Amino acid sequence: MASAGEFPLDRPFILEGDAPLSCLLLHGFAGTAGQMLPFAEHLQREGITCSAPLLAGHGTTQEDLLPVTPEEWLKGAEEAYEGLASRKKEITVIGHSMGGAIGIHLAARYPVKALVLLATPLAAWPGARPVISILARICPVLSSPHFALMGSEEKRKVAGYFQVPAASVLAFLRLLDLVRPELPRVSAPTLIFQAWQDYVVPFTNAQAIKKRLGFPCAEIRYLTKTLHLPHLDREREEVFAESLRFLRKHGGL
Repeated sequence: MASAGEFPLDRPFILEGDAPLSCLLLHGFAGTAGQMLPFAEHLQREGITCSAPLLAGHGTTQEDLLPVTPEEWLKGAEEAYEGLASRKKEITVIGHSMGGAIGIHLAARYPVKALVLLATPLAAWPGARPVISILARICPVLSSPHFALMGSEEKRKVAGYFQVPAASVLAFLRLLDLVRPELPRVSAPTLIFQAWQDYVVPFTNAQAIKKRLGFPCAEIRYLTKTLHLPHLDREREEVFAESLRFLRKHGGL
């Protein structure tokens, strides 16, 4: 098995496992593949092969986000799925925030044994889009969702961008517009994690996603000590354990 220490935290990685089940882990907007590494290590210990791509415009500088379209983010994830599918038949998907939205897109179009969504938005906060559109003209750079990770050197290594172009936030919102109509086509068993105190995604998104999914029995786990990064915050061990239980149940592990 590959060692996680071999991978730079701002680069894509694959951790090999010996079980037939695999997992595609998708980071969020302005994040890095390295944010998914603790989750991947937990799954790899159970034999699950884990692949975490780096979405277009990430892992370099915030300016590289500017030219990226929603379609490019979706295409990059599709290519990562197809690469994993060429090696493993049983694929699950875990996605954080924008990565969760992209996971919905994949589950609507490809065979997915189970889907885990972490702090995944269905839409922006009410009124956010016109405000961001105005800000894009007068204040082209905004704080990213990862400013809460600025507290320690260890967290900064995986934090991604602390600031992002406002125009790229609008591209993210357009991606949500593309993904929302796909929810009824998702038949994969789905587990949704949502924090009550999430400062990016309204907690009402979890129920909204569950109601629109094609899978009728999605599960929701609300978190009380977490903000926007369930896989890196104080309840991460519970998130890992509950996700593994879910993947075992539905992935045939």
